Amino acid sequence: MKSVKSNATLQEAADLFLDSVEKDELESSRTAVYHFIQWFGKGRATSSLSASEVDRYSRRTSSLETDSPEKLEYVRRFLSFLAKKGFTPANLAPHIKVKRPRASKSSPRQENILTITPEGREELERELEDLHQKRIEVTEEMRRAAQDKDFRENAPYHAAKEKLGLIVGRIEEIEATLAQAVVVETNGDKIDIGCQVVLKDMQTGAETCYEIVSAVEASGGNNRLSITSPVGKAIKGHSRGEAIEVEAPVGKRCYCICDIRKG
Repeated sequence: MKSVKSNATLQEAADLFLDSVEKDELESSRTAVYHFIQWFGKGRATSSLSASEVDRYSRRTSSLETDSPEKLEYVRRFLSFLAKKGFTPANLAPHIKVKRPRASKSSPRQENILTITPEGREELERELEDLHQKRIEVTEEMRRAAQDKDFRENAPYHAAKEKLGLIVGRIEEIEATLAQAVVVETNGDKIDIGCQVVLKDMQTGAETCYEIVSAVEASGGNNRLSITSPVGKAIKGHSRGEAIEVEAPVGKRCYCICDIRKG
């Protein structure tokens, strides 16, 4: 007989799951599970999760997260818990594919070097400092809320607990990035991380200036272009005056590199 209502939210299910986790694995489990429920929406019903969505999350996390094998293993346990307790009609855990890194015969670290601009590193360091202060504040919130011993109905405590999990997860993500990131600067001759490039769309004639950055710094809202994006990959290493073609979802696009400036 199912012991949990199948219309429970991901947040409710996550709280129950984390209550069952051993103390020595609690922090890692919380970070992984909160990343998962934030992706899908903490208020979403567990019964609405689909295998294709979980598979897509697994593949996306594997491609973006440096610690994805460990993180996905905790998510797999969470999904097994959901099935066992009746949150989901089927066990979705097998759709989490945990890919272990394979050793390379030559220069195993060379292919996965994470590069970042000096400005990007400074931004991450400032964010990390703010997050450490917020963690202190939220921990104090939890301490005050915990004075009410009835945790089941203690909404402030659970809200602070959720907030803390997200903060801790982001802190670990930034610290991992800073630990392996290599700061690079460009000489302005060829396109690479740290430079600014003016691209002309050969179809529309429109010119746009982009700052070329790492994936962790990219944001379309301020004309930051990731070096790992389709356009970023296509223009990397090219020089002023060259024309390049980019495979886009809408078809091939052709751009002319009008200018390259040192960042």
